[in-house]
Amino acid sequence: MGKATFMKGKMLAKALQAVEAGWIPEQVWMKAARRMQEEPLVTKKTKKERQPEDAFIESFLTRHPESEFIALDVTSSDHPASLFASRQMEVMKAFGLKRNPWHKRLAREIVEAELTLQERLRDQCLSEERIKAFQEGRRGPPVKKTALQKAHEEALRHHLAGMKKMKRQYEAGSVDCTVPFKDAFAEAKRWDERDQGGMWSDAFSQGPGRRI
Repeated sequence: MGKATFMKGKMLAKALQAVEAGWIPEQVWMKAARRMQEEPLVTKKTKKERQPEDAFIESFLTRHPESEFIALDVTSSDHPASLFASRQMEVMKAFGLKRNPWHKRLAREIVEAELTLQERLRDQCLSEERIKAFQEGRRGPPVKKTALQKAHEEALRHHLAGMKKMKRQYEAGSVDCTVPFKDAFAEAKRWDERDQGGMWSDAFSQGPGRRI
């Protein structure tokens, strides 16, 4: 118990006390430490900075946890949670609402209604464009893809790039492999032709029932 109590506090002061008591010999670094001014011990935690929209973003992520896994380009746009929080704050400011639970909920319902209406109009316009393109005998705009379909496309791209690399190494003789590459090369060539024809997204645009 006495040893544990002794080790509490600043280690340099305890080490110098041990030297003065004759328990340990004085080291070279201790002489240099005597000439240095000791920095104050930080005992309090740094206060966390919070922005006004942080509470709205946390509320959005709590109600829509799947939005945390949306793949976004950091140079293109903001996260949906940030956009939703910004719009919610704009609505509260426009209507003179206060930051209490009732007014926050009212502004949130207004923004959600706006987003629902925009999504409905977007789907309606997309359906009309697809019907018009079908009547004119041309390909319509692609169907909106889900996160799983986008992940499948990305996996296929990496798969094709890997097979092309294996083919180049095998033809150059840098890889000694007994695995037959004939089927793999045929698969890579087939997907390469689809890629050149702009058919990458077409494999997933018609839903899971389409055969690749």
